[in-house]
Amino acid sequence: MNPALDAFVHHLRHHRMCAPHTIDNYQRDIHRFCQFYPNRPPDTITLAEAKHYIHACHAAGLGSRSLRRHLASLRAFWLFLAITPCVWDGIPSPKFQSALPTVLAPHTMHALLDQFPDSPLGIRNRAVCELLYASGIRVSELVQAKLTDLNLDERGLRVLGKGSKQRLVFFDDRSHHHLVQYMHRVRTQWGAHSPHVFITKQGRPLQVRSVQRVVQTLATPSGHRLTPHTFRHSFATRLLNNGADLRMIQHLLGHENLTTTEIYTHVSTTELKKLYHTAFF
Repeated sequence: MNPALDAFVHHLRHHRMCAPHTIDNYQRDIHRFCQFYPNRPPDTITLAEAKHYIHACHAAGLGSRSLRRHLASLRAFWLFLAITPCVWDGIPSPKFQSALPTVLAPHTMHALLDQFPDSPLGIRNRAVCELLYASGIRVSELVQAKLTDLNLDERGLRVLGKGSKQRLVFFDDRSHHHLVQYMHRVRTQWGAHSPHVFITKQGRPLQVRSVQRVVQTLATPSGHRLTPHTFRHSFATRLLNNGADLRMIQHLLGHENLTTTEIYTHVSTTELKKLYHTAFF
């Protein structure tokens, strides 16, 4: 038991309204630190000891991205405990090269989605993936979506994003068709009383891990391993390539900062370079 960590998790969940995945990361990072220095009050940790811990994490195989998140978790914990000065502020965050996200062209994406069979599970799974691609929502937002959030006539969905912020997203006619197929042919047979849009055969809400497994079954021509975020990345890049403003894409994705959305400008530039080299070399 760690009362300080428990209080911090309560603060993240009920005051900062963090997503469950974010809370899990904070909790795991801080728990790892507490195991490294057992029975040590946080306010007794020195800068030298903090550096030793980060070096040990790196030696154990944590990459730059994980170490940056680790430092952010510990800084937030120290801030919550009102410990000053914060020893973690004396450790610079390691730099890393941001990997460009995997993006699939529309014709490739449509060919992938055509792989789903015309069975109850296949119909549901296709509706899931079509909506992920057409709306760009996070998989956590998809599994939380309720029937009261869905407007099939207006082709819109109200989602609850990070920080419990609501936004309205849209989907196209293709996605609408597969959603209607799922709602009429499958969902009514599985659990008419469930409030969630996407459910299992037992009528329970679909889970994030289940969606991840569904996506991983899709085979790409290039052999890329797909994740639900591949649909989100492809959605954003398609909008940008068709002239959408970055601010609009930021709103549709639910990004708090525009700098997060700007990664897609690099993806589009990469695609332009490929096109140029194909044409001239």
